[in-house]
Amino acid sequence: MDKFKNFLHRRRRPLLWTGGVLLLYTLLGFFFVPWFVERQLVNTLQQRLAVTARVEKVRFNPFTFTASIESLSVEAADSSPLLSLNRLYLNLQPLRLFLLKVRLEEITLDTLQLHYTRYSETDDTVSRLAQQWVATAEPDTEVEEEEPPSDELFPLEIGRFQYLNGSIDYRDEVPQTDFATTLGPLNIDIANTSTLADAEERGIQKLVLQIEQDARLTVDGNFDISPLEFTGHVALDNFSLTTPYRYLQDTAPVTLSDGRFATALDYLFRIDDTGIHLDISNLAVQVSALNVIEKATGVPFLTGGTIALENGSFVYPDMRVQGAALRVDGVNLALLRNAQGVVNLQAIAEGFAADEPATNVAVPAPAPAPSSTPLQLGINEITLANIGVNFTDQTPQTDAAFVLQANAELQNFSLVPDVALPFDFAVALQSGGTLTTRGNVQLFPALDLDAMAELADLSLLPLQPYIDEFAQVTLENGSLALAANLVSNSDQPLSYQGDVTLSNFQLADKQRAEKLLSLDTLRADNVNFSLSEKRLDISELIVDAFYGRVLIDENGITNIGQAFTPSTADAASAESSTPIASTTEPAEEVPGVDAMPFAINLGRMQINNASSDFTDLSLPIEFDTKMVALNGEISGFSSTSSQAMTLGLEGQVDEFGLVEISGAMNPMNIKQQTKIELEFTNLKLPSMTPYVIKFAGREIAEGSVDVALAYTIDDSALQASNSVIIRDMRLGGRVDYPDAMDLPLDLAVALLKNREGVIDLDVPITGNVDDPEFDFGPVIRQAIFNVLRNIVTAPFRFLGSLIGGDSEEIDNIRFLPGRDDLAPPEQEKLQQLAMALAERPQLALAIPAPFAAEADTQALQISTVDARIEAQLAQDGSDAQLPERRLVILEALYTTALLTPTLEELRVQFTPVVDPEADEDVEPVFDALAYSASLRERLIAAEPVTEQMLQDLARSRQAAVSAFLVSGGEVTTERLQNQDVATADITDGWLNAMFDLAVVE
Repeated sequence: MDKFKNFLHRRRRPLLWTGGVLLLYTLLGFFFVPWFVERQLVNTLQQRLAVTARVEKVRFNPFTFTASIESLSVEAADSSPLLSLNRLYLNLQPLRLFLLKVRLEEITLDTLQLHYTRYSETDDTVSRLAQQWVATAEPDTEVEEEEPPSDELFPLEIGRFQYLNGSIDYRDEVPQTDFATTLGPLNIDIANTSTLADAEERGIQKLVLQIEQDARLTVDGNFDISPLEFTGHVALDNFSLTTPYRYLQDTAPVTLSDGRFATALDYLFRIDDTGIHLDISNLAVQVSALNVIEKATGVPFLTGGTIALENGSFVYPDMRVQGAALRVDGVNLALLRNAQGVVNLQAIAEGFAADEPATNVAVPAPAPAPSSTPLQLGINEITLANIGVNFTDQTPQTDAAFVLQANAELQNFSLVPDVALPFDFAVALQSGGTLTTRGNVQLFPALDLDAMAELADLSLLPLQPYIDEFAQVTLENGSLALAANLVSNSDQPLSYQGDVTLSNFQLADKQRAEKLLSLDTLRADNVNFSLSEKRLDISELIVDAFYGRVLIDENGITNIGQAFTPSTADAASAESSTPIASTTEPAEEVPGVDAMPFAINLGRMQINNASSDFTDLSLPIEFDTKMVALNGEISGFSSTSSQAMTLGLEGQVDEFGLVEISGAMNPMNIKQQTKIELEFTNLKLPSMTPYVIKFAGREIAEGSVDVALAYTIDDSALQASNSVIIRDMRLGGRVDYPDAMDLPLDLAVALLKNREGVIDLDVPITGNVDDPEFDFGPVIRQAIFNVLRNIVTAPFRFLGSLIGGDSEEIDNIRFLPGRDDLAPPEQEKLQQLAMALAERPQLALAIPAPFAAEADTQALQISTVDARIEAQLAQDGSDAQLPERRLVILEALYTTALLTPTLEELRVQFTPVVDPEADEDVEPVFDALAYSASLRERLIAAEPVTEQMLQDLARSRQAAVSAFLVSGGEVTTERLQNQDVATADITDGWLNAMFDLAVVE
């Protein structure tokens, strides 16, 4: 003990100095240093940055070299918070300084909260503090030469760095709506940080960041400082995409109400003498729960499902991107095409493009980057599963909606050129139908597609809104199917080889609520379409059970014309919405396709069991007929050939009628090469009554008709023959109709009907189809009218043509005045007339009873007087000469008739007077012959002829004609009708009377 005291006594001064220094060191370390640091920190922040800083406590242990700052807060001049720190802890290892190393055993930042605000494009919290720091810096009058930086890193070691419960309050006032978020709590743990290349241990890093809405970022790995290398694993879980969306919410054309993002990856980042190296592996990315709403419509645009990348990788600088699988599952996409024809997807894309900041400053384009390794992208499998697409088209007056679900798979996707990628694609429509395609597609350097496509039971019902634009019909049923090989490449924009089938197609007339058109199937076999060759080849078209409804209304307008005409409102809307300039815009050309016309080739068209209903309400009474079981075929057709296609069809009309259609025509040039023949057999005439009423104002009670129509068009000139054979036709009652022909139809029928009750009528038609006034229907009606008019206006000419006789000789009968006998020429005429009447048993002959008053009276007077003279001559037995005997009889008749003058006075008239001065004594000579003639003339003039005698003569003539006609047996008395007695003209000394024709009752 004494020794120790002696030791202390001997070293008292050094110990005092040592104790004093230690005390001073302790005081400085525990009190001065904290005070000085606090004062300098607060003053520096306030003077240089013009902020308000407060520190609750600063601690420093000079023996353990640990320091801490507690409760530090920094506020801006406007009292807005900039930084707050609960505790900063430093643990320095001073002994390492002897080894020329700086080692911080521990750095801990506890509950550091940073506040950052972005005020404008160029103004934010950091820039303001930096500007304030520079503005308050003391001027530096001495210029020191800067030493070149050393290539060696400062030997620094950090045992452990901890950032605990930190957070960052971020605010951005640049967007129209301020953006604000808080990142935290943030925890970072880094161990074994060293700048030495020969560090004994690798650094360990771990970061855990909590982001709003329960998102979490985790980084866990190792690192080396020299050379700089980081390895580890990064995971971001449950990140809400609405957080970055708030940055764009004012300018983005969509609203993102939900959406989650997650990713995980292994990384290696290294910077060494060879450059920067990045290797990302085991990359997994997932986007889920999307809910994107279009602002313009308020309709969800993209919702639900997941988008996931599995086992991806990226290598830099090799620029190699690989992925095991990219899968899009359960995503629903709502596409909308508005009334102006703009699709919302296009509008959204344009909306995002418009959001890019504009600048009036011309920024020079960056210089081309040095040649680098091209990107190598490869994904083993790309899958689209259960992708829902809801497409609404508002361009029609009624919205069109299509809902479908798609699935697709693409194998071995890459950017390598000239590589075919196998794919499989399938679409199912909610309205009915599936489309599947499979094959190979080349994406680079140009699209090259070779695939098989199958479309099954695709319902056409969703097309109704588009049909409403041009037709007033309802698509009640219909489905489409196809099976084909599709090819599309640089040489062939589109090639289609396969079959197409339209099934169960049915259109209804909206206005009349009845079926308009239907068919069981329309099948196109072996369709070969080439866009580059502009060619369409169809091996065969098969039409099964086609049905058409044709109706002509009271105004003569067809239901088809009305049905395939848009409503007035629709038409006006369409006209007003169609820009005039659009009609002058040239059609867009398809690359690789020239302007040549399409070549269309059809092998054959087969028609099976077609039918139709035809109704005409424009007639006085309704006309209705049906055609069923129409079968046949139309032969080959080519738009590049002048060869006309032939057609042959056969069907049933009504119950027992037959229709046959044959001929040839070129659809590309109908005016040059057309010949069509139609034959209708055993059509019932009563059903034609409506047309006959309109045509001639008569009904048809009985009969049937065969019609053979042949139409030939050559160089626009129409030559048509219409052969009509009518059997057992019987007309019905008359019907008043304003536009009916004024023709004696009964007579026409009787004239046309032969012994067998058959009417055989040919109606030729000619015309030019290029004539704007040419109308086929009126032309036929006029032709028939002309034929009938010619017959009924010159019936005897028609009768004469039946027997080859002269019509001028059989339409009249001639008699000599005062006579009723038939002269031989008239007998021949009547014989020909009887033969003609025998050919037309329905005709009745009206025989005239003619007389000519003056001529017949005179003839009767002469014949009566002469007959009376001849009768008395026959009774006179005198032997005197005939002149003497006639004179005696004449004087007796004259005396009996009490005529004047007397016979003596008449004799004086016919005895010459002798001249008394004559030299010779001559006896007067009596002219007995002249006297006799005068008596006869006076008797004839005095002979009475009554009206009854003239009528009797007329009836006698009529009877003579009837007797002669009946005597030949060709004509019966029932077919002879007696006309009333009537006067007739005298021509060339003959009394001429005209026959007339009537119909046998």
